[in-house]
Amino acid sequence: MWILSGIIAVLLSLTSPVSGQIPDIRLNKEIDNSRITHKLALFTTEDSLQVDEAWSHLARQGVPEELKFGFTTSFYWLGFTAINHSASDSWILEIENPHIDFVEVYVRLPESEHWEMIERTGDKTPFNTRSIAHYNYAVPLEFHTSDSLDVVIKLDKIPTSMSYHSVLWKEQSFNNYQQIQYGLNGVYFGMFGMVIIAALIAFVFSRSMIYLWYLLFVLASGLYVFTDLGLAFQFLYPWSDTLNNYLRVYLAFGMAISFILFTQEFFFTRYRLPIAHYSFNGVLAGLLLLLIPAVFTPDLISGIVNIFLPLLYMLILAVIILAVYTAAAMLRDHTSLAALYLSAFIFIIAGGTITILEEFGLFTHSPLRFTPIQLATGIEIMILTGAMSWRIKKVYDDQIKLTNKVSRLEAKALRAHIDGIEEERSRVAMTLHDSIGNLLANLKRQIEDIAPSLVDSVSYIADEVRSLSHQLSPLGLKLTGLEHKVQQLITETDERSFISYRFQCFDLPENLPESVKVEGYRIIQEAVNNIEKHSKASEAEIQIMGYDNQIIITIEDNGVGLPDSFHGAEGIGLQNIKQRVELLKGTIEVTSRRNRGVQFLIEIPVAEEVAE
Repeated sequence: MWILSGIIAVLLSLTSPVSGQIPDIRLNKEIDNSRITHKLALFTTEDSLQVDEAWSHLARQGVPEELKFGFTTSFYWLGFTAINHSASDSWILEIENPHIDFVEVYVRLPESEHWEMIERTGDKTPFNTRSIAHYNYAVPLEFHTSDSLDVVIKLDKIPTSMSYHSVLWKEQSFNNYQQIQYGLNGVYFGMFGMVIIAALIAFVFSRSMIYLWYLLFVLASGLYVFTDLGLAFQFLYPWSDTLNNYLRVYLAFGMAISFILFTQEFFFTRYRLPIAHYSFNGVLAGLLLLLIPAVFTPDLISGIVNIFLPLLYMLILAVIILAVYTAAAMLRDHTSLAALYLSAFIFIIAGGTITILEEFGLFTHSPLRFTPIQLATGIEIMILTGAMSWRIKKVYDDQIKLTNKVSRLEAKALRAHIDGIEEERSRVAMTLHDSIGNLLANLKRQIEDIAPSLVDSVSYIADEVRSLSHQLSPLGLKLTGLEHKVQQLITETDERSFISYRFQCFDLPENLPESVKVEGYRIIQEAVNNIEKHSKASEAEIQIMGYDNQIIITIEDNGVGLPDSFHGAEGIGLQNIKQRVELLKGTIEVTSRRNRGVQFLIEIPVAEEVAE
């Protein structure tokens, strides 16, 4: 057994760095574009040391068994010996954490005792202090005079969270990879830009607050990721060494606040889930109370950051719990929207959880070359944008349903109104014809011998009553059809009018629905009455044409035209015409010019089988 243990120990010593010595890292094609974090010697101390002292401590400490990430009050010293076994003389050491306050890199030749500082930078120094303009810390390692270099790295991020994933690159590999990475970042943030523009347009045209809150949430999320990657320091404010320290915190507040407001609007929590709504308001108040000192006394907050950040994380956790509760409560009545919301939230929860675990040093072995929050935020925005599109479609569909319902109710009310008018017309017409007409006929017979001079007058009155009864109730439409009844109307009107009427009818289907016959007749009758009363015309023309599954009615006169007040207050006659056209689901176009008359163009749809 002890022999087997010895063999295993030897094998482990050959495959991993030995604790208690400076590790050698051979630079070859296998190490190119590889993380070396777990191969670095590590020493932490609260004291500020010279490089020689740090190197001695690193030699004694060696490579730790576990990576030491998380909140710290110590300086981090990393060390290794780079041995170049490649044809490239230029390598690059990248530290994948753009938020380390100060980074110092020292090198020396193995046979030398002199350490040379080749880089001193950090996010508390201007961006132009970096030898390579890159969002992460990228330090060139040159092997022109020797194939070996001792490397020491000092990291200062006191008193916040530390992570120090490190990668070695050939210079050409680094440049090629970064071109691809910048291109992918362009696509990634371009997506955010398109979503922001779409939300802005939606807000401008709808004035709905949900689009504003979503716009602010996407904007804060995009800027947070942009800052978290170090791109904001590189491209937005490279001259500032203070804004970079606080912007991520402010943007985290912005994300949380806008997300609360968006969720409240998204689910109408005020009316549908009041307990969640007021709980969100409580968390919102806590965030604002925490944000005020962060804005006005940032230096004070930086001194108690190990208290401030956990409080912020607790409030964000409360937002997450409330959001999940709200979406779960909405699943029954709003399944699709709640499911999309939850699926989006799963990703941001996972990304945020991993990020917080990394902050506290509980998760150190992420295989990703991009931050979890970057991936999670991108997926979340895509799903939430889909959910917003779904919500817009649902609201639009509901509006269409409501509009159609209102239209049906209005049509039903209009039909009832017009049917009532027709019933009343028919009742009055019947009374005139059967009662008053008979009385006049009897009166005529009685006075023929008594007062012959009055017979003509009584006959005239009886004829007028009979004509009026026929106008009120166009009996015979079913038997004679629309064309005949309109021709009869025009003939009778022309006989007693100073206006000359012309009537033409072309290709009118014989089997028109009764409603089209009645309403068509009433439309023309009302138009003729208007011409008689108001037009002062000398000529008028009415045409009815059957064409392409519709009936076209044109009515024209050469009178004085409509008054200037026509658009502001239409007459009763014109309102009646429009109501009847609307009842038939038709369209009407009225044009008028002073002293050149009025023209009506009316189109009434009919069923295809009727038109044929």
